[in-house]
Parts: sequence; C-alpha cells; structure tokens
Amino acid sequence: MKVIDIDRDKSSLYEHMGDRYLIVDEPITSVWTDFFEQAHCDCIRFVRRDVRVEGQNIVVNCPLSELQAQIEMIQKNCSSADKSLAMWKARLEQQRQREFNEMENAQIKAYEKFDNLKFC
Repeated sequence: MKVIDIDRDKSSLYEHMGDRYLIVDEPITSVWTDFFEQAHCDCIRFVRRDVRVEGQNIVVNCPLSELQAQIEMIQKNCSSADKSLAMWKARLEQQRQREFNEMENAQIKAYEKFDNLKFC
C-alpha cells in the first residue's frame, strides 16, 4: 500500500492545522487498518500528528508545512502494515494447514480402526 496522491477536494486548504486526505493505491481493509494503526502508534517521532483511516483515505491532521514529512512517515507506516499483514496471513495459513493435517491424520486413524471392526 502506498500513498499516491492527495484528495484536493476533501483536504483542508488552510495553511495551519487541517485534515489532509491522502489517496492510496489499493483498497483499504479493516485488517490492514489495524496493522496500520499499530505501526503509527509504534512510530517514534518528536511530533506525531493525528493520523486515521477514513473510508478509502488516510487522513493526517497537520499544517501544510509538515505535510511532506507526514507523507513520508505514513509511507513507512504503510510498508510496515503491509509486512505485518503478510506475516499474519502466513501464520493464519500455517495454522489452517496444521489443523487440516491434524484432521486428516485423525480421519486416517479412525478409518483404520473402522476397517478392523468385526460385525459377525
């Protein structure tokens, strides 16, 4: 996920503090939002501005003079969120595969027992 533009119609034109609506290159999901918000909370900066996901925009409240620095920080947070999401998906897939294998093994064992049953 990357910031690719600013929504000029939604963004504050005021020079001082104002909401700036940033456009990203992919649809934003709720799971990705959780990882993005965590990355923003973990980010160590002297001045951390209010950043939130609103619909399909990332919104930062800052003065125009700080906007470029905020975009750079948000790009890093997007990258971090992408990596965290990929790791989460990989862990989830491993867990699903492990559960599938356990179920398959249980089925094999049960069928072996069933095959050895005598009915007469």
